[in-house]
Amino acid sequence: MPNCLPFRTDPPPGDPEGGEPPLTSAWVECGRITGVFGIRGELKIASYTEPAERLLDYRPWMLSLAQGQPQPVHPVGSHRRGSQLVVALDGLTDRTRAESLVGGALSVPRTCFPTLPEGQFYWVDLVGLKVVNEEGVPLGRVTDLIRGPAGDCLAVSGVEDQLIPFSWQTTVLAVDLKSRRIQVRSTR
Repeated sequence: MPNCLPFRTDPPPGDPEGGEPPLTSAWVECGRITGVFGIRGELKIASYTEPAERLLDYRPWMLSLAQGQPQPVHPVGSHRRGSQLVVALDGLTDRTRAESLVGGALSVPRTCFPTLPEGQFYWVDLVGLKVVNEEGVPLGRVTDLIRGPAGDCLAVSGVEDQLIPFSWQTTVLAVDLKSRRIQVRSTR
């Protein structure tokens, strides 16, 4: 079964000339700031890595807010709080300033990811891939991967938006990163 680690990225923009979107970008979103913890400016972070603590192994971090340019940030301490990480950033000691960062995306360089063996891939590699059924009929493109309690799903946008369970060899028959295509068994 392929290893599909949960890293997210914004869907690659489509080429107005109808070409293929890029396979990956130099920076990959691996977490998001969801709140503040305490009065010392610590941040609650939803990590998209598995396990969540793996985010702490990657450097550097780039913080992107809705307004302004991305900026480098440096974690200096952390602990687990339920399903989230609580992280202290270098120079951030004030709750009010920390609150202004809520909603920010944390990205790391793609080069931080270890090379995977043949047949394994990162979730970020699947976003933007064409999805076809067993007969080769296009169903759309992967826009996201959704982790759920009953299993993971590919969110596919096309003529009809749909969620396709990511069940290797049951619904997902093949992933070909070179041809940028995922073949699925028809679920309808």
